[in-house]
Amino acid sequence: MICYIKKKIKEFLTYRKIIKLNKNIFKKSKKINDQIFLIEFNAFHNFHIAVSVFSNFFKKKKNCEVHAFFNYSLLSAPLKFNFINEIKWKLGNLFLIRNFNIYKSFGVKKIFKPEINKKIEIQSIEYFKKIFYKIKNKNEVLDIKIKNILIGDLLYDTFLKSRVKPTIEIKSKEFKNFFLDFIKLFLFWHDYIDKNKINGVITSHGVYSYALVLRIADKKKIPCYIINTNVLSKFKTENYGASIYGEHKNYRKKFKHLNFHLKKNGIKKAKKILDQKLNGKVGSQVYLEHADISSFSKPKKNIRYLEKNKKFKVLISTHDFFDSVHFYGKNFYSDFYEWLWGLSEIAKKTNFDWYIKNHPSYGGRYKIYQRFTDEVVKNFVKKNTNIKLLPNNTSNKQLINEGIQAVLTVYGSVAAEFPYFGVPVINACKNNLHDSYNFSISPKSKREYEDIIKKLPEIKVCKNYKKELTEFYFMRHILIDKNWIFENYDKMIEEIGGYHNLQSINFYSYWLKYYKKSKINRAEKNIEEFLNSKNQVLEIKQ
Repeated sequence: MICYIKKKIKEFLTYRKIIKLNKNIFKKSKKINDQIFLIEFNAFHNFHIAVSVFSNFFKKKKNCEVHAFFNYSLLSAPLKFNFINEIKWKLGNLFLIRNFNIYKSFGVKKIFKPEINKKIEIQSIEYFKKIFYKIKNKNEVLDIKIKNILIGDLLYDTFLKSRVKPTIEIKSKEFKNFFLDFIKLFLFWHDYIDKNKINGVITSHGVYSYALVLRIADKKKIPCYIINTNVLSKFKTENYGASIYGEHKNYRKKFKHLNFHLKKNGIKKAKKILDQKLNGKVGSQVYLEHADISSFSKPKKNIRYLEKNKKFKVLISTHDFFDSVHFYGKNFYSDFYEWLWGLSEIAKKTNFDWYIKNHPSYGGRYKIYQRFTDEVVKNFVKKNTNIKLLPNNTSNKQLINEGIQAVLTVYGSVAAEFPYFGVPVINACKNNLHDSYNFSISPKSKREYEDIIKKLPEIKVCKNYKKELTEFYFMRHILIDKNWIFENYDKMIEEIGGYHNLQSINFYSYWLKYYKKSKINRAEKNIEEFLNSKNQVLEIKQ
């Protein structure tokens, strides 16, 4: 009890210090026009610091007001708050409790949440009737548009995430009600953006219902940004959630035009980091800041996972069934669950040894979703006894040593790992982070994908796979400047006690020690460069 009280006192005092610091750093503007810069209202400590710096720079530049909006409707909160939560929201806003006070302290004029009026209620029912009863299958859900804006993929992924389900049942009452609410939320934002002079929007993510406001604003040519302490990104609807990775479809083309010394030094660094990663290192230094254990950890002695026989050996590398399935757009299967069952049908027609493995067991906020993924896969394997389930923490390096010969994924990171050891990986989509390179295989259609799997023993990794992989790794990780606000992001992660403390009081404490006026000036220069550049993300200096 004493420890708990001390912890709460420390949190309270840290909040007070952050609020005081914000008021000293971010002075009120004297003259404001009637334009609004929209920023997401959330409880993420690291986002608060990033958005406070970015929004105040934008406010000075555009002389506009900053308004914050609740962006978690239908994902972690119902569209309509119950009586208790409505009272909490109003009291928090009125008396500036916790995060309300944080936002107000760095100059936010208004904090609001979506409110559905009668006009939207009526319109949403009309749209629902026009669209819902024409849907024949899950894939058609992904193509749903309203006012010529694609929302189907966001609807699909938000339902899976919020309901923690591996797939959807179109005709279920639960999905029908959710669909109707999703239309209401879309119409709220469309109406809001129509009626207000919005000159920019910031969110923390470009997926799920988070992205509704982004896609509507982007359609109306309003600048949209996804920012955090390690990324400055310009949102583009055509890049889906992957806007934070830059123009990945042009990685190869762009690499050719980079400065010679930047490429030379970058490739050298990429080789070193990739080697460390594939030898079991984790942490932000190797761009695995969220991981507690490497999937390429040291092999275990005296344990063998693969059968000793002459059969061709295939590994299915699963995904989190609830985690932004359509991050890059449509895949060959409507979701990860349907993909698994599609593979089970193919597996029955082959004479291969089939194995399946989930992600290594992570801690923190990933833990709960991994538990559900494990349950789904265990039930799947019970019904498909020809596919052997491997322990989550089985080392990929051990599987390679034991003779795994091909890996199947939808668009996972394994596509940029196993080929380094000469093991081919086939993606179940044509749009993914690796599709501009040949080290993994991205078929053009579902039929081509299934034909390739049947002929897996004939598939080989491209000849220059190590060169391509290293170049990709440089473009994906090193070229993107993660030090826009902190001079050493990796050091910050280490000092706060790891990635999972980004959203904790530890992060605030670090910022209080780190802050200097010169640090803000440096961050603002990076923002200026980012806004003036044609690049989708802030890149390291050439």
